[in-house]
Amino acid sequence: MKTKQLLLGLALGAMAIMPAFAGKDPVFKTVWEGSLDNKGSLYANASPDGERLVGSTRTEFCLMDGKTGKLVYSKRFKDISDGELSNTNYQIIMWEANAMLVFDNKLGKDRIAAVDLKDGKMLWIKDRFSFPKPKEDASGNAAQLEDMIVYIEETRTFAFAQKEALIMIDLLTGKEIWETTRFRGSVGHYIYLPESNELVMVNFQPKGLLALFSGFKNQLMRIKASNGEVVWEATYRGMVEKTVLTRDPLVKLSISGKKLFLQLGGLQVYDLASGKEIWGAYYQPDLEGFKRSGTGKNLRAGIYGAIADPLITDNAVYIVLGDDKLKNKFVQKFDLETGKELWTTEKIKDATAIPHLQISGNTLVMQLGGFVNQQRITREGNPQDGYTIYYVNEYIWLPKFGIAGIDINTGQYIWRSEKFKKRITDIVVDNGKVYAASAEYFYCYDAPTGRELYATDLNKAKVGPGLFAFDMGDKVAIVGDKGMAAFAKGDGKMAYSTEKFKGVMSYVRKGNNVFLQNDKYDIAGIDLSNGEIKGIVNIKPSRHTENEAFANDSEFSGGVDMTFDGEYIYAFRKEEVTKLKVN
Repeated sequence: MKTKQLLLGLALGAMAIMPAFAGKDPVFKTVWEGSLDNKGSLYANASPDGERLVGSTRTEFCLMDGKTGKLVYSKRFKDISDGELSNTNYQIIMWEANAMLVFDNKLGKDRIAAVDLKDGKMLWIKDRFSFPKPKEDASGNAAQLEDMIVYIEETRTFAFAQKEALIMIDLLTGKEIWETTRFRGSVGHYIYLPESNELVMVNFQPKGLLALFSGFKNQLMRIKASNGEVVWEATYRGMVEKTVLTRDPLVKLSISGKKLFLQLGGLQVYDLASGKEIWGAYYQPDLEGFKRSGTGKNLRAGIYGAIADPLITDNAVYIVLGDDKLKNKFVQKFDLETGKELWTTEKIKDATAIPHLQISGNTLVMQLGGFVNQQRITREGNPQDGYTIYYVNEYIWLPKFGIAGIDINTGQYIWRSEKFKKRITDIVVDNGKVYAASAEYFYCYDAPTGRELYATDLNKAKVGPGLFAFDMGDKVAIVGDKGMAAFAKGDGKMAYSTEKFKGVMSYVRKGNNVFLQNDKYDIAGIDLSNGEIKGIVNIKPSRHTENEAFANDSEFSGGVDMTFDGEYIYAFRKEEVTKLKVN
């Protein structure tokens, strides 16, 4: 089986860099060019701070100094393990732990080892754990080893999910600190309680590992981090999943006062001290109502960010819910303490997405429709000639489009805008005003009344119809499919617009810069203060075999990593690495 990646937005894998545009187009300044000392076929990526770069194959790995481009070390797994590791099956880099986990099932015996990335030395190696082979099955479900291991940064430990127990391992020594048979499955999300040195964890059962965790049940558990003693155990409703490609858990735990909030298909509220469920509002639309599995060409698919997170205030919670048909939505308000339903809006027909809820004064502002993330694994071909698997991460439009204002005291609609016929960007709500762009105009509305304060013609900006919007303080940035423009909040006048950058599909904001990527894998770095394009680099995707691990740290498609402050770009072409200066 062949695999190929066509990725827009968040990405998997190491890719190749081509020269930046010639002629008048700006070019990022090259800081250095270097080599990873191996092909980087499994990993070729940089740490978030840009100080370290790792390249690895199945048999060897190396570390580069991100500041100088010099090779720090190059080692073989066989040498650092006295021959116990040779041809590794899978690797996981955890930058927050400064470690690489290496898996090898040589001679049918599973081994896992931890490598210290600072010096490339083996921290420990164990063979008591059992792990599935990281290979996707015919239905598109992958046995992801990442789903079985969670790094607890606060205690510097790994939580290893095994068939019969959850085992806590010390990062540096590999010592098994404790294990519990009461927690079944993998850790979907956790919260650390520093005042008591305890963990609150929610479990989940990865689809690729259903056979491993037989007898699974939904568990929410508070555990002492020092010895694994269970303080309390509760159950939850729904099914925890992860996004198809980027493997982000679709569950979230949070704490407010003495309450524990579990966000999963709605909201479930628990007493933090006892684990007793206080109340819940449930909405389980199967990956937000848009997942398609095994239908047509898609082996697995999901759309994310289509339903707004529950909006929690000091005394109430606002939740987007839907009926059984999933096309009709409504908003409900609940009392935070008791869960009593305070009001329900009328149904919004054919509302496939309500991605944002925000409060301005006594008005709940609701965005209808939008440009949301779709991730899918698609298969093409036939059994005779072989299949090609495409990993696609993109954005798609979900109608219907509009903005509405709801009275937070009564749940009655105060106003609705019908100006967004073809599309709507994300809304920006600030100081009693609501900002958003359609395909043709940048709008400002008065939040309490819905009165249109101004409409600025986007055609004059020459950046194309709006895709995304984000807050810039006294300005609102509109990313269109030909570039980006900034408009003053006060009067809607355009502050600047970029040179044309056609085919924009995604963006990311870092520091004082915003980066755009288009459908040709070009990445442009833009100065947020004046809209100047500082540089453009072109990234071409490579192809991988089905058993390879993929680096998964880049916000964009292609072999490019950016530092968290947006100052530097690292571009990879097999073993070759180029460091580019943005500012």
